[in-house]
Amino acid sequence: MDTNKLNMGLVITRPIKDSDHPLSELEKFTTDKKADIILFLEDYNYSDKLPDLQEIAGNRNKWIASEMEDRDTGGKKFKHAMIVNPQGEIVGGHCKTSLTYDELSKGFNHGDAIQAMETDFGIVSVAIYYEMHFPEMTSDARHLSNSGNLITTINGAAELPGVLAPNRDILWCK
Repeated sequence: MDTNKLNMGLVITRPIKDSDHPLSELEKFTTDKKADIILFLEDYNYSDKLPDLQEIAGNRNKWIASEMEDRDTGGKKFKHAMIVNPQGEIVGGHCKTSLTYDELSKGFNHGDAIQAMETDFGIVSVAIYYEMHFPEMTSDARHLSNSGNLITTINGAAELPGVLAPNRDILWCK
């Protein structure tokens, strides 16, 4: 893969995690031959679908970055951002550190600091939407970028009254 060129596919769609076919959008958009990595926004899916996402990544030979959340099973629950390689292996992930009051009221727990992960096209790190409002997260992301991190992506979907405004992704590129 040419390390000077990276084609990213950003999927902006309503979350369908509670539908009868929660992976239909993932199956549809991973057929795109142009994208080297495909990003799926916050609230896209549940973490129990991760093995299915890994299988799709392996079958389609695609890098996938996807946010997912844990279902309420009585244990700790988190919002995750995962990166899966074209072999279907988890390269790394991140648990959302800065939660909204709504997420806290739904039982979500605070996660860890932003991490750097090695990929075929360089070092990548992932953060999740609401975290971009906190200076420590943007400071960490900028530090990783200045330290040679290729991309830091913040995936997010924000519901506004009567409007779905999911196009809130921020990329730091070195």
